[in-house]
Amino acid sequence: MNPVLIRHLYQYTRKNRFFWLLSLYLLFVALISAIFITLSGATYFFNSQINPSMQDIYMAGRILYWFSSIILIFAAALLAPTNALSLLSSERENRTLDLLRTTSLNASTIVWGKLLSALLSGGVYVLAPLPLLMLGFWVGGVSLAELLLLAGFLIITMIASTSVALYLSAHSRRTITAVLIFYGVNFALLPLVGILSGVMV
Repeated sequence: MNPVLIRHLYQYTRKNRFFWLLSLYLLFVALISAIFITLSGATYFFNSQINPSMQDIYMAGRILYWFSSIILIFAAALLAPTNALSLLSSERENRTLDLLRTTSLNASTIVWGKLLSALLSGGVYVLAPLPLLMLGFWVGGVSLAELLLLAGFLIITMIASTSVALYLSAHSRRTITAVLIFYGVNFALLPLVGILSGVMV
């Protein structure tokens, strides 16, 4: 197995920051989901005389599916690449990049190891709220084709955003520079993403 991949995965499991960030992220998702479910079912919670029909249940499942899809897309585009932004720039900051070059590893092995470690660690942010998405699928109103299409889109988004983050990390002298450029460009493109999402819905 790639030694760079093993090294970074071992480092991630020993960092408290990774687990704290994941816990806060899951807490945020849980709070947003609880508010959304409460507001969408307020009519039935406060009026016991109204019984939801199957069409209402399917519609609620579809709304929950799209709501969780938006969370997962933002996670794949913004949270998953966070580790990649510092993988190469931190080597330069800590003056360990030259030592890494002197090893028997070639450039492609180093880059692939860092990319795969960023994808595996960042994939946790996408997989963690996945049961919320599956709940909307199990309730009904969402086809298997839509679920597979979203899964493919999430994979492509995560790979593309992580690759861009690693590229910025490789060409930045400091990690903060890569972070500012990456998130600056992403937030500048948010209106375009909103328009495309509206068209897809």
